[in-house]
Amino acid sequence: MKSIGFFNNKGGVGKTTLLCNVAASLAIQYSKKVLVIDADPQCNASAYLLGEDELENIFLNTDFYSIDSFFDPVRRGQGYPQQMPEIVRSQRFNVDLIVGSPKLSIREDLLATDWAATRNGEHRGFQTTYVFKELISRLDAYDIILIDMGPSLGALNRAVILGVDTFLMPLSVDIFSMMAVENIIKSFNNWKLALSDAIQKYKDEEGNEFKISDKPVKWDLDFAGYVMQQYRAKSKGGVREPVAAFERIISKQKDELV
Repeated sequence: MKSIGFFNNKGGVGKTTLLCNVAASLAIQYSKKVLVIDADPQCNASAYLLGEDELENIFLNTDFYSIDSFFDPVRRGQGYPQQMPEIVRSQRFNVDLIVGSPKLSIREDLLATDWAATRNGEHRGFQTTYVFKELISRLDAYDIILIDMGPSLGALNRAVILGVDTFLMPLSVDIFSMMAVENIIKSFNNWKLALSDAIQKYKDEEGNEFKISDKPVKWDLDFAGYVMQQYRAKSKGGVREPVAAFERIISKQKDELV
């Protein structure tokens, strides 16, 4: 099983649309068993993959065990729950889905607070920080898991990034998308350094390593690559002419990505 986060610090780059159509292609054209996890509180992937009636029935069903519900025992310091978020089927895209929840935005405070505990090497902090890794580790019946993420560099997306195997970055050709790449590099470097110290503190405090599925946690994130939107270019005599300003941005983005 491979888990892939679709992430950029800038919104409006086609991230959700790309994810949903890649998921459908992998399922329909390549016969892969695909699960989409909507980890964006805006729930755009859920709205894209399901009909309005399906979504309404899910959100009005008080017994529906959502992705947000998975956090409740963790919040209470009771550890990870045995029950898994409910999985629904997108008939249109031929993939399974863990529906998003606007309540995930509220979990940001929990994840941010317990990140301090993680950095101190505390067990509770590690449990909270690695909640998505625990969730994903239980889904090995799938070939590929694609996780939709919001454009934030906050605690929620940090927990997702620490849970996935790799991430893919959709990009647009503009100066703000280039600045977002710089933000991601800085944040990831800071998280990696903080986690390295935290893991050592945990070992010193607990006398062993924090494990998910019997594997010690560590920073082992891979970069799957990027997908860049094409800009509209003028054509002269049927030939597409490059736009100098956009080409400069593309060149700088590529340098940052390397």
